[in-house]
This record gives sequence, C-alpha cells and structure tokens, in this order.
Amino acid sequence: MSRQITLDIPEEVVERAERIARLSHRNIGDVLTTALAVALPPMPLPEDAADIRRLPDDDLLKLCRLEMAEEDDRRLSELLELNSEGDLSETDRKQFVSLMAAYEAGLLLKASALAEAVRRGLRPPFQPPV
Repeated sequence: MSRQITLDIPEEVVERAERIARLSHRNIGDVLTTALAVALPPMPLPEDAADIRRLPDDDLLKLCRLEMAEEDDRRLSELLELNSEGDLSETDRKQFVSLMAAYEAGLLLKASALAEAVRRGLRPPFQPPV
C-alpha cells in the first residue's frame, strides 16, 4: 500500500535525485521513495507520547538507559570521520544515513522516556554543571 503526498523539495535535492535516477535508469519517484525508506528505517518507537506515559516504571527506566549497539556506535563513528573528510562511498553513505536515523530516533525515544521519568519523580531533573 502507498499514499500519494505533495512535498516542496529543495532544488538541489531534486537535482541530485534526478541525476541518480538517470544513472540508475529509474524514475525520480522511486529514487526519492528509496531515500526516504533508508532515512526512516523501521524501528520500534511509541506511536505518541501517550505510549511512553503508559509504560511501567521498570520499562521506562530501561528506555532512559537506551544506547546504540556498540558495533553500530563504532561504525557510526567511523562513518562520521569519513564523512568529515569527504570520503564516503555510496555504500558507506547509505549506511551512514541509516545509522544516523537510528541514532536520532533512539535519542528522541530516550529523551521522551527521561522527560516522563522526571515527571513521575523517578529521575531528578537535569542540572547543568555550574
């Protein structure tokens, strides 16, 4: 199943997608759909904040300690280094985008869990160092 949506995409991104489409003999819609699928990989996330609020305390505290798998974290660090040097291959770029999306989703999930834990009094509020 698919849905049709309308997006305003920056010209630079459209040009890159058109170039990839030409080189790979695909249409631009397929290229953009693939790019979105890579950037937004399936992962277990609560549907909304209400899901986090319904978690038992133990499960909530586990989410507060959520960390990326050590191997993925190591690989993401390598890819960040390569990216800063401008040395990412196409395969590396796809993996980089996927790992960054997973990292960002994990941070969002962890932040939501921490906020709920603070609200419940399970964790103290963040105090910046003085």
